[in-house]
Amino acid sequence: EGREVFADLTALSDEDWRGDPFSANNREFLRRRCRLDERPVRLAPAAHFMIGGVSVDASGATSVPGLFAAGEAVGGLHGANRLGGNALSETVVFGTRAGLAAAAWAGNRREPGKRGSEAQLTRFIPEPARGASEATAAELLARLRRVMWEDVGVLRNRADLERGRDAIAEIAAAAARTGGVGEPDEFQRILEVQLAAQAASLIVEAALRREESRGAHFREDFPQSDDAKWLGHIKVQRKNGDAAWNFERSAVWGSDGTDTQPKV
Repeated sequence: EGREVFADLTALSDEDWRGDPFSANNREFLRRRCRLDERPVRLAPAAHFMIGGVSVDASGATSVPGLFAAGEAVGGLHGANRLGGNALSETVVFGTRAGLAAAAWAGNRREPGKRGSEAQLTRFIPEPARGASEATAAELLARLRRVMWEDVGVLRNRADLERGRDAIAEIAAAAARTGGVGEPDEFQRILEVQLAAQAASLIVEAALRREESRGAHFREDFPQSDDAKWLGHIKVQRKNGDAAWNFERSAVWGSDGTDTQPKV
């Protein structure tokens, strides 16, 4: 649509490339793949890190007893953005902490048995609805990805987010109609679509609630950051089958060690 963005790196010297370790490590691959030393290269955004995720404590423990998490499944550690290359160091540090804590927790517990494990897992699966789905799991997943890209992508605004929320609800409803799914593999994929739609709906709702722009979240209708109102984390937890939302403010520490967070 005439909105392509190109980067011309042909004039960069060897010294320029060596100035940044990440660039130096990827130079040869980019040269072979994109020929960037010969011509401008077209740029496009990529969804490589969600920023949000599971809320944990310093040992990786979640609010579900016995469930520990670390790495890219966890939210909050990087704030509203993440520097490239942090994933490995994050996993090494917090993966170790979560693993040790999980082992200690398991060592003090008795085996819950199959019935208890199944109850913990199945309570997160949506209840099936009557009727057969009008689309396959692959078709529903493709539709969900398209909605997330077109309506919940790089540039966000209320109208697009609300349209995306409605489309996701329709996809979730279609995925819940599993009466016509007879193959075990397809049934598994349908369940995966249901859970993906759940996650997508939470992302959209959080984006609608945060009426500002911060890090990787950019609202065209709220292009500025608003520390007085939105410096912190939006959290959601399932309670009695419903989503319970709350906002947890981030502390801002002054040079004297006191909390300088503006109070509103």
